[in-house]
Amino acid sequence: MNAKQQAALEAVLQKFDGLPLECDGMTRVVSMYLSHEEIPHTIQCGKLAVQGAGFIPLHYWVAFADGRVCDLRARMWLGNAANVPHGLFLPNDDQMYTKAAEFRSTPYLEVLFYILALAPLEHFLQDESTKT
Repeated sequence: MNAKQQAALEAVLQKFDGLPLECDGMTRVVSMYLSHEEIPHTIQCGKLAVQGAGFIPLHYWVAFADGRVCDLRARMWLGNAANVPHGLFLPNDDQMYTKAAEFRSTPYLEVLFYILALAPLEHFLQDESTKT
């Protein structure tokens, strides 16, 4: 992922974060966006343990080949402590992602994206100043 793609992803993640989805649905929404933008990634499922914050026995996240993770729902279960991961990041020693399964990316399907996100992808890609 180049710098321009990363900046676009981080901007869109802020908009996705408000969706009423748990980790599995959020991971699918993020994966469909990444597929639409042709950014290589996988979906991973497993456990997440965060030092001092807790443990999630079943969790989904997006993984990139360079080791970065995209996770918008760890804080749903573990709270907002500074070491609880959120967004796009490289996990540190306090954040133990243990993969149990890996899935191919979810292809962008307009109708499925709309069902999960309650709006078309274009809604999230619009610049705030141009929304009506």
